[in-house]
Amino acid sequence: MESLQGEIRHLESRLGVLLDRTVGHKRSEHANQKVIGLVTVESVFEVENNDSSVGDQGKPCVSEADRSTWSKQIEFALSCIGYSVGLGNIWRFPYLCMKYGGGAFLVPYFLYLVACGMSLFFMETAIGQSTGLSTIRIFNMIPIFQGTFLEYHEDVQTIFITHLSSLPGLGWAMVFASGILSIYYNIIIAWVLYFMGMSFQWDLPWASCNKSWNTPQCFTYADYLNLSAESGNISFGVNRTAGILRSAAEEFWLYNVLEISENIDVIGGVNWKLLIALTAAWVLTFVCMCKGIRSSGKVVYLTAILPYVFLTVILIRGCTLPGAWEGLKLYILPDWSRLADIEVWIAAATQIFYSLGPAWGGLITFASYNKYQHNVLRDSVLLPAICGFTSFYGGFAIFSVIGHLMYITGQNDHARLVRQGPGLAFVAYPQALSMLPGSAIWSVLFFLMLLSLGLDSQFATLEAVTTGLNDQFPKLFRRRHVWLTLAVCSVEYLLGLILSTNAGFYYFELFDNYATAFSVVLIGFIETIVIAYFYGARRLLNDVEGMLGPMHRITRIWWCLAWCLLVPLMILVIIISTFVTHVNQAKERLKQFPLWAIAVGWVIACLSFVQIPIMAGVAVIKHGFDWSKLFLPNTEWGIVVQKRHEEYVQNHR
Repeated sequence: MESLQGEIRHLESRLGVLLDRTVGHKRSEHANQKVIGLVTVESVFEVENNDSSVGDQGKPCVSEADRSTWSKQIEFALSCIGYSVGLGNIWRFPYLCMKYGGGAFLVPYFLYLVACGMSLFFMETAIGQSTGLSTIRIFNMIPIFQGTFLEYHEDVQTIFITHLSSLPGLGWAMVFASGILSIYYNIIIAWVLYFMGMSFQWDLPWASCNKSWNTPQCFTYADYLNLSAESGNISFGVNRTAGILRSAAEEFWLYNVLEISENIDVIGGVNWKLLIALTAAWVLTFVCMCKGIRSSGKVVYLTAILPYVFLTVILIRGCTLPGAWEGLKLYILPDWSRLADIEVWIAAATQIFYSLGPAWGGLITFASYNKYQHNVLRDSVLLPAICGFTSFYGGFAIFSVIGHLMYITGQNDHARLVRQGPGLAFVAYPQALSMLPGSAIWSVLFFLMLLSLGLDSQFATLEAVTTGLNDQFPKLFRRRHVWLTLAVCSVEYLLGLILSTNAGFYYFELFDNYATAFSVVLIGFIETIVIAYFYGARRLLNDVEGMLGPMHRITRIWWCLAWCLLVPLMILVIIISTFVTHVNQAKERLKQFPLWAIAVGWVIACLSFVQIPIMAGVAVIKHGFDWSKLFLPNTEWGIVVQKRHEEYVQNHR
């Protein structure tokens, strides 16, 4: 038996080498003779008994006949644009551009976008489209990274699949990371909904200091003209220390919207305004996603296009304001000396990684619903380019209005006015809009834009969770997608209720700083290594050629170089910089959070990633340190890839 097993592994390794040497093939009837990707074990030994197929094991092969596809391919493009173009494009990129040399920051940003961003996008969408599998099952290509193994049984003398559903791996890590992100991402949408609701009044509540929540330290920017630089400090934060001057917009944010407590130890009561808004956010999410891509694919026609309309309207208005050019100069005038600063390049790489959204599972999930022959290569160049352009374009709308605020207040210290994250979206920009004629109209447009951006990203993140569960447990959920979506939304809603308390913003920062900062980049690094090296960049390109036809040799070399070298190096730099940043900020974090809160943050951070080493350890022990079994693609993977290709060839003869 041992000699038989050795012969099996020898034949499989020889076939793998032959596949690696294959350059390409044409999309024709003859292409049906070629196995795309990894050859199945059954095809090697010509197993006559087909009763042990994947379908009989409760894991039916996914095909276009039994899996939903996009009604129109434009829905895939719009969904990916909505996923990649999120809130970070509005409240983070413009700030980074201003901070790191203005127009000079665009050099590393677009270099990384072309060299690494498009490559990451192509890798995930290609692997998703070629298999039609979700994140949980797609990493069956390398069993050590997923809960499915080839198991050898001497008594039966056959090979079949055993699934360890309680021991998830890389695919489950993505699902957990997306689930954790969805919990606290929807509180941002809740803030947006509340601000938008409060904008439907002619006198905006954050424009004056005569409200019940205002303190003696409140000031408006009309008052600011009468203040000297020594009269006090102006800051954005959550520290309620007396004596610090705060703008009316900031006090509205802290004391009306958040009703913030003294610190994270003081949970306080429920903020009923935010609880209602959070409930509305989850109801809206469920309604848009209840039928999967059949419903969300229609919603994106609105949510993916509207932000561009609103950005354009706000930009036109902003450019007509006095002082707009001063703000735009902060944004675009280049300081070329900053290109010598390694921090600028790291910031650009980090922004590319987080804005495109790899390693969460959203891109793989969306691509898995594509038709087999869809031109995913074209989309992988065009859609990231649109994302980068949107970031740059959005900055003009933001800084033209900020420039007007600087003009009318005489405030030249832009660092006090311009913040990234919530400080920009919920304090600085609403404050600037409140000083425009017809401020309520502009405020409604701005928060409608943020709502559209936020919902798109939430759809993709949550779709990775529901699709993964649907594909993993098809008998349970395949015909109950509405109930599955309702259950997922309900669980996430309940887990996020603490974000609607008086200490909710502290927990939001805890999630944002710890929950996904480390885990996602680590998952992305492992994903890249698995696909580029263990599965093989050339094999993935063979799969792509099976869908799209032959590639030029230079094109193949470029994608191999990007996947095997450029992308892993970029992610490795992000991992190192993230670690260094956390180490440097350790003392500051201890002032902001108690030890127990930091411990909770690290536990949440490990929830998704820790499954990968645990799974790998169990796999090693289970197979007696036999690495040939651990890194041998299983039967299901080969069947799925080959079946999708055969179906396409048969349907297009």
